[in-house]
Amino acid sequence: MRLEIWIWIFAWLSIPLVLYLLVPRTKVPDAHIVFLFAQLLTWTIDLLNVQFDLVQFPYREFQYATKTSFTLHYIFYPGVFVLYALFVPERRGWPVRVGYHALWTLLIVLFIYALDRYTELVKLVYTNFFLRFGITLTLLLLTRVFYVWYRKGFRAAEDGTESAA
Repeated sequence: MRLEIWIWIFAWLSIPLVLYLLVPRTKVPDAHIVFLFAQLLTWTIDLLNVQFDLVQFPYREFQYATKTSFTLHYIFYPGVFVLYALFVPERRGWPVRVGYHALWTLLIVLFIYALDRYTELVKLVYTNFFLRFGITLTLLLLTRVFYVWYRKGFRAAEDGTESAA
């Protein structure tokens, strides 16, 4: 079997398992909404990247339906974004928080470059590390901002300071 298929199998088995094991029961609804928001972001950015020929996906699940990678942007990246957004060290000092954001961004970008180099899942047509790092960091921060905004509405509704609608 090709390496790409093994990566797909690994993503489809490991991401749900890791989310099941690491996301606390009290944060499962939060994980769902963050997952859906991350799908929105990753699909949108991915479609733009493909449209402007910045990235190609030579080996993909649905050859005729889309030019994007379904598994990477439907399950893998959103799952990683959930883990990132739910476990930000909010009560730590700014160096720890900056390091947290930088580390997650760096790991995702290195994963993309590894896929580009060793598989046919991703072929980066335009490879600027700093641009890719900036885009990934922006997506992660947007996910985090959305999650904080989402939770703020629930806290206000629970406190009775705002209407739940």
